[in-house]
Amino acid sequence: MQIIEAKNYTFYYPGCDRPALDRLDFTVEQGSFLLVCGPSGCGKTTLLRQLKNEIAPEGMISGSLTFKGIPIETMERRVSAGSIGFVGQDPEAQIITDKVWHELAFGLESLGLKRDAITARVAEMANWFDIQRWFRRGTADLSGGEKQILSLASAMVMKPEVLVLDEPLAQLDPASQERFVTLLGKINSELGTTVIMAEHHTGRVFPMADRVMVMEHGRISEILPPEEVTQPGVMPSVLRIYRDVTGDAPPVTGESVGGGSLAPITVREGKLWLDKVIAGRKAVADAPESAAADGAGCREDAGTALMAKDLYYSYDKHGAQVLRGLSVKVPKASVFAIVGGNGSGKSTLLRVIAGLDKPLKGKVTAEGRRVMLPQDPKALFSEVTTADELLAGPFGTASTDEEKAAAAGEVMELFGLTELADIHPYDLSGGEMQMLALAKVMLTGADIMLLDEPTKGMDQGAKAVFGSQLGDLTAAGQTVVIVSHDIEFCAEYADICGMLFDGELISVSDAKSFFAGNSFYTTDASRMVREYFPEAVTAEQAARAIKGII
Repeated sequence: MQIIEAKNYTFYYPGCDRPALDRLDFTVEQGSFLLVCGPSGCGKTTLLRQLKNEIAPEGMISGSLTFKGIPIETMERRVSAGSIGFVGQDPEAQIITDKVWHELAFGLESLGLKRDAITARVAEMANWFDIQRWFRRGTADLSGGEKQILSLASAMVMKPEVLVLDEPLAQLDPASQERFVTLLGKINSELGTTVIMAEHHTGRVFPMADRVMVMEHGRISEILPPEEVTQPGVMPSVLRIYRDVTGDAPPVTGESVGGGSLAPITVREGKLWLDKVIAGRKAVADAPESAAADGAGCREDAGTALMAKDLYYSYDKHGAQVLRGLSVKVPKASVFAIVGGNGSGKSTLLRVIAGLDKPLKGKVTAEGRRVMLPQDPKALFSEVTTADELLAGPFGTASTDEEKAAAAGEVMELFGLTELADIHPYDLSGGEMQMLALAKVMLTGADIMLLDEPTKGMDQGAKAVFGSQLGDLTAAGQTVVIVSHDIEFCAEYADICGMLFDGELISVSDAKSFFAGNSFYTTDASRMVREYFPEAVTAEQAARAIKGII
């Protein structure tokens, strides 16, 4: 039975002559899982918000978008609230109350349910999501992962028939991502809830989806089962490795690779496929040693750009210490990545290094000017258009209006923002906002760039552009420190990595060694091939290593 259906559905934002959604035709079966993918600005968020009447953007609509045959734009708010749940990428923007228990009850109270019914539903949902341990805590005291799980539970307590999620993994560490996706799988398989989810971190979600809908420029380019998707930009690492090695040739009809699917999409399936490929082939030991080596890394003897020594920090005088004796040296002309769990203090460390927060003890020294990209890019925006935002500066070497305009134009073209020059920054997609904020930071020409979750909301193409730019920055002698949950990006573009744990920075080493030595803070590519190629940590390295022995 079809629960969602779009027929020639088109949507224009006010004042725009190009449709944000262009003649969409698709159906979603009841109880199914639809994954929506595509580059930043392709229309994913616009479509998902159109599915939720209360938060749908204003604009001109043609065609139809229906829930069980009812046009969604005509649904009563009460019906929509109970039938269609929504979880966004920023839990801070969704949490309304100050206590966990009240957040769970808030939607039910708004619907006017009786107290006994509210208590029963909240208790059941708290148990199902394992929230009992922090049921009476303040919402402000929760970690990012806990806040996102609370947002999910608050949506599910309404017993929706359809659950819509807009990049819910964007701000979660790997462990929190795993927990969130596990809960999502149970919601779909055990409760039968229809799930429609947009996500750039596809590795965890691809195996759960019945179909993947790929969008581009507001249109649907393909809707296929996960193993048949043809767009490399949305594929998880395992499928990308397989396509690269096999030359995009699909397996023989009916052939099973990795335990059932026609192409491997999970690490387990990838390992089973690789075992078959390697069996009877040339000895793995003969594979070229350079198969896992990429880039030159940071320069030797380049000196130290940034040094922190014995840092201690707490949010209040008598509170728990977030940083406890942390020390680190960051070499000049390097990309230094810091990973760690939600709430471990990564953003706090970056603010202390930037000089925005003062440590209780310890010292930070820096060679050159520092600039920081905050986790919320909107904090940098003050102008009414994208172009004005960049022209507002500050600038590094550019001094005249002509030089500033040229520098802004160059960085806009680099990050694909030229066609968005007249758009208000707040009207950009999440990925486009991130690119604009990064462009603004880069125009400062600072010697040391401190970037908090710089790839949040970015598609793979945008990440490649940004990663290439990092190489240009370090080649010019600049230093970049990033805090990120994006393990795949850090593995590919960082020179040095370290993990923030219990107030200290541990396991600091070159990126290849860091990710090759971890079981959880590592890439799917490494998990898939490490038995044969322990040094390969990116999909490209893994594919090159496999092709080197077959």
